[in-house]
Parts: sequence; C-alpha cells; structure tokens
Amino acid sequence: MMSHSQELQSATTDELRQSEMQITEDIAGFSGPCPSCGGREFATFQPAAFRVPIYACRNCRLHITRQPAVADGAEPDQVYEASYHTDYEKNAEKKTRTSSYRLCVVENAIEPGRLLDIGCSVGCFLRAAVARGWDAHGVDPSKYCVESCITHGLHARIGDMRHLDFPDESFDLINLRHVLEHDWELSDCVREMKRVLKTGGLLLVEVPSVDCWQVRLRGARYAKFWSPAHYHYYWFSRRALQNVMSQAGFEHVPLPLYGKMMSCGGFSDTLGFLLWRTHKLMRHWLYLSPLQVQAWHKT
Repeated sequence: MMSHSQELQSATTDELRQSEMQITEDIAGFSGPCPSCGGREFATFQPAAFRVPIYACRNCRLHITRQPAVADGAEPDQVYEASYHTDYEKNAEKKTRTSSYRLCVVENAIEPGRLLDIGCSVGCFLRAAVARGWDAHGVDPSKYCVESCITHGLHARIGDMRHLDFPDESFDLINLRHVLEHDWELSDCVREMKRVLKTGGLLLVEVPSVDCWQVRLRGARYAKFWSPAHYHYYWFSRRALQNVMSQAGFEHVPLPLYGKMMSCGGFSDTLGFLLWRTHKLMRHWLYLSPLQVQAWHKT
C-alpha cells in the first residue's frame, strides 16, 4: 500500500506521463534547453483552461508554456488592466498589514534602508514599507497602478524587471512577489535585479509552486492554479528556482520565523517566500516553505 506522500507524487507523475518530448525545439518559439537546468527531456499535458500545452522538465520539474493563453496580441499591462487591480484596492488594508508582517520578519536580517518593489501593483507593500521607515520605490508595467501609487504619495514608475532604470547597487532590499513567472527571460531578469541590489542586500522571491500538495494531488485538473488569466510562462519546483538563483550567484540565507498570512488555498498555491542575499565574496541563499514555519539562525 502506498503512503500518502507516494500517492501525491503518483498523481503528478501520472499527469506528466501523458506524452513525452525529447527536444525543446518542439516547443513553439523555444529553441533552447530548460532555462533552469539545461535538460532536454519533457513531459507534456494540457489543463482544460489552456489552448496550448504545458511542458514539464523531467529533470528539475520547471513547467513551461511559451504562449500564455490570453487574448491574441495582449500584453501583460493590458491583461492586468484597471479592473484587475481594483480587487487589490478593495483589500488594500489587509494586504498592507500582511506586507508589514513580512517586513517585520525581514528586519531580523536587515535594517530598513532603500527598497524596490517590482510589480508593485497599487502599492500595498510600499505603504507598509514607508510606514516602517523604508525609503520605498516601486516599478510596475501598469500605468493605472503607477498612477494609483503616486496618488497615495508613493514613489513608483512604469517599468519591468528586465529594464530597471536605476544605477548599480541602488537597493538594500528587492521584493519580487509573483512576478518572475511572467517574463520569458528568467536569467536576464535575475541578473538585472542582482545589478541594482547592493552587496549584502536581500532579494525576496515568491512564485507559483508545482511542489504544493494541491498540484501534486490534482495535477492538470487544478484549474485555479493553471488559469491562463494569470499570464504565466513558468511554474516552479523548489529545485528549478534554486537552479535559476544559484546560476546568478545567489545562495540560501536562513531567516527567523516566516509564515504566510493567507487562506489555506492560497497558502498551498505558492512556492512561498524566499529570501536571497548577495555577497561578493560569500553568498547565502534562503528558502522557507509556506507549508512549514521554522526559525533559523544566521551564523
């Protein structure tokens, strides 16, 4: 008889065994190896909501789609139009409190300094940061979001994570929550963030996780997770994200107690909160799973 964990793993494996791909050239518009590990063997499946397949690297389990299933010709800033962000404004107070909690934990590792929130939306994280004494700045591709931030007295500008209009080593902390999966050029994005991050600074990353129990149990049937409305190119395993970050010179840094303040469903949907710190001589990398809350001491 299989254990519970074996059953969960089997559910995902069954989904991935529907068919196989041997070379990534078969993925429309993708002519290279897996951007995380360089692997060239893929399984493929197609959630009901998608018009195009999703490919899963058999080595690191990075999940890829080259053509997010959105309206033809739509750009990310059009996908996340004003109507999308009004939901954030309705819950701004709650999201600001949650952001303040996250910063409280981060401040165990770093004192308030200069902060950049990439994909800042309507500025909930920025509001919390300013209230806690940070010199906070935001970047977002949405004109609506940037105007909303400015209306609330926040520093924000239109931009994206591949083209950050800031000098080298400008920030002590960069917040990257559910943004990395929206850009095809992973390595370019991470290198650009490393460029503007100060030596010893922190990079916080949160991405959708294929390791969460709901994905393992429900696979392609988990419609909410695979929804094309999210405009995702990637869904990460823990290993895949670690590969991407380590290739850019980031390493794991332990941080005291961190936990996500959200519903059970959302709690399981994400790979969670990762904290990355850059050093020129010695680098450290941190991962804290949203499915477990632990306290770590930095030595």
